[in-house]
Amino acid sequence: MIVCAFVIVPLIIIVQPPTAVSFTFAYLILPLIPAVLLATTAVWAAVRP
Repeated sequence: MIVCAFVIVPLIIIVQPPTAVSFTFAYLILPLIPAVLLATTAVWAAVRP
């Protein structure tokens, strides 16, 4: 997840620039997707019996 947020997403943004949104928006929002998945997994692991 960390590699995805710090390496893969920025490379995707550089290789295929966003057309519908600005670069700032893309660099801020797209790395949050793996972070949300990681946080969801952590909460799920913490509350399961």
